[in-house]
Amino acid sequence: LSALSPSRRWGQRIKGGRDTARHLDLRLRRSVQGRLSEAGLRLGALGGRLETLGPSAVLERGFSIITTMKGHKIIKSPDQVKLGQKLRVQSAGGEWRATPLPNEDELFDEQ
Repeated sequence: LSALSPSRRWGQRIKGGRDTARHLDLRLRRSVQGRLSEAGLRLGALGGRLETLGPSAVLERGFSIITTMKGHKIIKSPDQVKLGQKLRVQSAGGEWRATPLPNEDELFDEQ
C-alpha cells in the first residue's frame, strides 16, 4: 500500500468537510422548517381563540358594549352613570344613543 500524497489527503478532507456541511445544512433546514410549522399551528390556534374572545364576537353572542359619549369609557356598573347622561350602546347590529332613566320603581311611584 502506498501512502496518499499530502495534496490527495487534503482533497479528501475537504470533500469530507463539504459532505458534513451539506448534511448539517439539510438537518438545520429540516429543523427550522419543523419549528416554523409548529409555530404557525400555534399562532393559528391562538388567533382563533383571540377571535372568539374579541369584542365583535362578544357582540355577535348578543351582548352590548355601553360607553360614555365623552371619553368613551366603558360602563361596567349602573353606579357609573347619572340620570340624563348621554351614552353610546354598541351591539352586533349597530349602535345607538341612550340616556339612563330613573329606576323603574321611581318611574311608577304615585305622588
